[in-house]
Amino acid sequence: MAQGSDPKGETLIDYDTTSLPFSLAEWSTFLAAVDAASPSDESDWIEFKANLNLSKRVERPVLAKAIIAFANREVNRAAAHLGGRAVITVGLEPGKVVDVPIDPADLTNWLEPFLGDPSPRWTAQYHRHQGKQVLVIIVDAPRPGDPIYCITKAGGDPDPGKKGMVRAGDIYVRRLGKSELASPADLQVLMARLTATAGPAFKVAVSATVDPGITRFTASPTWLKDWIAAEELRLLAALTPPPPEGRHPVSVYEQRSFMAASQVLRNVNFNPSPFETKHAETRTEEEYKDEVRRYLQDCLVALPLALPDLHKALSAPVELDVQNLTEENFHQLEVQVHLEGDVEAFDEVPLFEGLDPYVPARPRPWGPWVENRMPNLGGMRYELPTIDHRVTGPSPRIENGGSSTVTFPPIDLRPHSSASLSAGLIVVAGDSLRGEVTATWTATATNIRGRSTGSVAIPIAANDVDLTPFLAYGSTLTIDTEDDDL
Repeated sequence: MAQGSDPKGETLIDYDTTSLPFSLAEWSTFLAAVDAASPSDESDWIEFKANLNLSKRVERPVLAKAIIAFANREVNRAAAHLGGRAVITVGLEPGKVVDVPIDPADLTNWLEPFLGDPSPRWTAQYHRHQGKQVLVIIVDAPRPGDPIYCITKAGGDPDPGKKGMVRAGDIYVRRLGKSELASPADLQVLMARLTATAGPAFKVAVSATVDPGITRFTASPTWLKDWIAAEELRLLAALTPPPPEGRHPVSVYEQRSFMAASQVLRNVNFNPSPFETKHAETRTEEEYKDEVRRYLQDCLVALPLALPDLHKALSAPVELDVQNLTEENFHQLEVQVHLEGDVEAFDEVPLFEGLDPYVPARPRPWGPWVENRMPNLGGMRYELPTIDHRVTGPSPRIENGGSSTVTFPPIDLRPHSSASLSAGLIVVAGDSLRGEVTATWTATATNIRGRSTGSVAIPIAANDVDLTPFLAYGSTLTIDTEDDDL
């Protein structure tokens, strides 16, 4: 595995720094590598700030100074790691992790006065490490034509020993793992970056395909009430005396329940197995009814949890493609799509195997029962290993909440070529949506200055899908989401 290295080639953090971590698993591995690194492993692409307390006003300029310094790096030098980006881990340094419970809105308000306008391009992410919340600041890759960034407000700790004081107009650069004031030579490098040609035009197109459209769903408003009533009838049927001679049960459920109860009673007369113990019913009818009542109350809460999984399993996938419209190679092209309106997006589709997996533990049926005392021979069993043949890659980052924002893993894209961003993105539309969903997209690449933007309309299917057959009592309908015929 490639590792981060300093300009002299010495091995530093044990992580492949070719590109920025993307998935939660990749970030987990990255933070573990930081934890296991050496304090001297800070470089021109990473800085550790475990002891930084941003709730204190005097310490906030320290973070602003680091962001300015990373933003003022030379383009080609920065490109050696993380696609040109830099990372500041607040709350984590080698061998030490501290919880950082900061509201993102507060963080932006605290830093903006020091970073000015135009501000360096930076984002914040929160990740869990060893049970604590770590703040990760990501500073975007420098590009030709970028301005020379400087501190725009004085502040910090006046103690000279702590070197935490900054002045308006201070220009910081990254040198030997530290953020230091720019020298005349540094200013010449920054002026050359400022006056450099911005590079070729950045232009891509994003398209969306879904057949027949984003799926909307409907169901009988009484499905849950009907299911509860049928289940109650089945469970309490054993308390009802057998019907008189020549009279059949009045419903299918009563008939099935009576036959099941009769079978239980017949089983009691069988000769006992050495590994079975037969017990008489010890509960009173009222105690059994109370168990049933509590169980049905739990069902009222548990069964609706099947609806989101059923929505995802039945939804038509949205295929998103991106096309390079230029003669340039785009490196680490990242596309972010914002879906307007009452929608939610998902990249994993669960199996739907009926309502049974969502049903709470049922009460033991009324009547005599048999206890199986067969010895546990689990240690002697042999099961063939399950092999997952699916090829999976990094997953998109999805933020749902009133609308949905999806950030796809970065890709490299050749001139005039296309690539699939996602062949299986599931978008679930709320009841209020009709017609189409507007998807606004933004694309950036680490080797091209600027961004490409646009929007695409994703149609909503004209006809809603009725979920009632899947939710009916006794339904055996299932959905295998790995079936190619779906």
